[in-house]
Amino acid sequence: MRASQQWWVRGAFLFPALAAGIAFIACHFIIFGRLFYPYELEWIEGGSLQVVVRILDGFPVYSLPTPEYVAPLYMPFYFYVSALSAKLFGVGLPALRLVSYLASIMTCALISRSVWYITQSRLAAVLSFLCWGAMFKFSGSWYDVARVDSLWTFLLVATVTSLVAYRYTSTAKYLLFAAISYALAIFTKQTSLTLAPFFLVVLIAWSNVAIAVRHVALVVATGLLFGGLLQWHSGGLFYFFTMQMATEHHFNSGLPFNFLSGDLLSAMPMLLFMAIYFWSRHFSQKQDFLAWGSLFAGFFLVSLLSRWYSGGYVNVLMPFHALWLIMGVSGFFIFAMRAANSTGVLPKVLLSIVVVLFSLNILWGVPDPAGQMPTTADRDCGDKLVEKLSHVDGEVCVSRHGYLAYLAGKSFCAHEAFAVDLFNGSDKILAAKLIADIHDKVLGGDYKVLVLDTGAQFTGYGVGLDQLRYTATDIDCPLNVFRPLLIGPKPLHWLQYNGEKMNDLRVIR
Repeated sequence: MRASQQWWVRGAFLFPALAAGIAFIACHFIIFGRLFYPYELEWIEGGSLQVVVRILDGFPVYSLPTPEYVAPLYMPFYFYVSALSAKLFGVGLPALRLVSYLASIMTCALISRSVWYITQSRLAAVLSFLCWGAMFKFSGSWYDVARVDSLWTFLLVATVTSLVAYRYTSTAKYLLFAAISYALAIFTKQTSLTLAPFFLVVLIAWSNVAIAVRHVALVVATGLLFGGLLQWHSGGLFYFFTMQMATEHHFNSGLPFNFLSGDLLSAMPMLLFMAIYFWSRHFSQKQDFLAWGSLFAGFFLVSLLSRWYSGGYVNVLMPFHALWLIMGVSGFFIFAMRAANSTGVLPKVLLSIVVVLFSLNILWGVPDPAGQMPTTADRDCGDKLVEKLSHVDGEVCVSRHGYLAYLAGKSFCAHEAFAVDLFNGSDKILAAKLIADIHDKVLGGDYKVLVLDTGAQFTGYGVGLDQLRYTATDIDCPLNVFRPLLIGPKPLHWLQYNGEKMNDLRVIR
């Protein structure tokens, strides 16, 4: 390549890299400002902590539901990894967030490695590494959240990177890595099963049918072995919660236009355009065209279905975002190289336009720290509430934020999100028994204190606020303080058992 051509390529990467560097720094500024915050960033983080505590106490993740514990619908791998982290760094949300952050930064490294295999360009590899920070905003600021998604994304990207490595090196060990990482992805989030036929197409395109069959057999055997062990360890409830219950989630009515027009076109459309350009440039290389098309279609479908489900949030897009980065930055490199090697002015003009639009699109992804990090007031409110709970003489129930009771030295009660999944599930007998058990405990005064987010919180258990024999007051915190920063309600009401009737002294209704 001539010096003038090198100048054009380096210049094309300069401005997007500067923009991506700003996004990368801003992303880490936010993450490090809240990684060790002991309270929730998102309201189901506390449910994750409850599962981890259960593992550390030697109990199975999946068991018959009780007022104290209802198992999640998620696969268990994230919880076991987080239990190890909690064992090493202390039991609390920071240990679980550390797993998510480390998984996210390893995902970032794998994205960069994939781009290197494809382009053999340090510029492209660095740009893809930095652009990871620009996708933080569009994933719901989820990279460090104490939930399964970051580890799940890492394992799916590890599968893709292993397949890419095999494509460019023909080294058999990478296919083994792909099989292992995909099996672990399944045991992190069962949605991964949707990708099986798409990964199979990639295997056949980049190797052959015999090799593909061997590695499919390895994944199936691994799944049956560990699935069988979990089924045995849980007394047959592993399949019930992770498969039978999960299928009870319903689609929202109508087409998910929030995904088709919002998630795709309002996030990083230039990166998406470059990903499609990258795929189109392989039209003459039928195997690559088929493999990349299959990957894109598979990750698109997983994201679409996940967003279509009731309760699906933008965090489900994280694996798809990673594929955008691999394909999109590689496509940008190919576009820059073609423009630099072309004669005439028009290709250079088009490259300049793409560089400006791409840089502006990345800047649009720079996250705003405002409202993303907890304040001193948030911390003080949480400390005050935990201290007050610790002085209660008897058991308490904080059904949406049970980790607060745990931090106060009390027992968890069943997380409401997991209980609602059971209520909406297929086993109406289990659901009815749980409702009856919680109904009796609440009305019987087993809990000396209830902490509620709304006055109607126990209506799902057949208990109206006026039936509770409690004195209701407001938690002594300002309304704009101690709300989960990302998603979820906040504790508002303190109910103290009086054994007689509802005495409603709340100001906040």
